[in-house]
Amino acid sequence: MSDERDHTAAERGSAEPPPRSLTPQDRLLLLDMWQRSGLAAREFGALVGVSRESLFIWKKKFDRSGPAGLEDRPRGAPTGSRLSEATQRAIMMLKEAHPEWGCERIRDVLLRGEGYAASPGAIAHLLREHGYESEDVETSPHEPEHILTVHGAGYKFVG
Repeated sequence: MSDERDHTAAERGSAEPPPRSLTPQDRLLLLDMWQRSGLAAREFGALVGVSRESLFIWKKKFDRSGPAGLEDRPRGAPTGSRLSEATQRAIMMLKEAHPEWGCERIRDVLLRGEGYAASPGAIAHLLREHGYESEDVETSPHEPEHILTVHGAGYKFVG
């Protein structure tokens, strides 16, 4: 056995082109050809370079939704903020009124209102989208105005 036969197609320089993405029209045409051919999915797929799994997935989508089922769908999470418009506006109003407030302070104030909630990360993301830049600011601990102590079953403010 010679060493030449052990080389892969890529090593010989005759690599197959990368698989191309099929358009919805291509998928519809292939489904139609498959049905007319009377061949099994594996046999037809081998002839046209498509897996039998893809054929069955396309057929199921076509049966469920017609040609629209073969349309490309965006992948991944939707872009943009998932915060409601009201919450986004409240965040922007708080930041404009109190530019010194950070994301955690804004979150704490939002939580006081009914139906307004956002994580510090979501607030930071929204602020970045609106042109704000984050900066590390050194903070110092605040002196407590009241000391909370526990007495029996209730709480008592001592101050």
